[in-house]
Amino acid sequence: MLGCMQQTPSEGSEQRTNRKPARDPRRKRSTSHSYYLALVRIAVGRAMIAVMTRRDDPLARAMSVLGPLEGRLMKLIWDGRVREPFIVRDVLALTPSLAYTTVMTTLNRLAEKGLLSVTKIGSHQPHRYRAKGGVEEFLADSGRAEVDRLVERYGEAALAAFAARLDRLSPATREGLKKLRSR
Repeated sequence: MLGCMQQTPSEGSEQRTNRKPARDPRRKRSTSHSYYLALVRIAVGRAMIAVMTRRDDPLARAMSVLGPLEGRLMKLIWDGRVREPFIVRDVLALTPSLAYTTVMTTLNRLAEKGLLSVTKIGSHQPHRYRAKGGVEEFLADSGRAEVDRLVERYGEAALAAFAARLDRLSPATREGLKKLRSR
């Protein structure tokens, strides 16, 4: 068994002496480490930009709550690029890479979630859709639903966490919250 693994002095001498072979001066040095480091820096930079954008931009926050395709379609609708009321083909004209059935299914799911209202005119007429509200209304509704889920799941511990968070807010932010609550 050992005989199979024996090497002649010329074979594997680099391994026994732990010396690296001489580098060919014509060959460029590997830049893969710096390339990956640059990719990590770019990815981190994008993540920081995305976090900053989501905090300040209601549309970006709403898009992060929705799925990728739902967010893409609702962005078109909320931006006013689709004239209301609209049909599936109106949205499809702005998203030619998607199949008709994909757009139709996604619009119906958005209607089921309460973001769109649907008017069914006849058996051979296309359904007409409208947004039920804007981005701010969607975020407010989603926020209330999320708070309800947290309180249901964690009970008084969730309420205590919210109270502690409120204590750390500035007076101006508290006033803004009071105005939002009174709407």
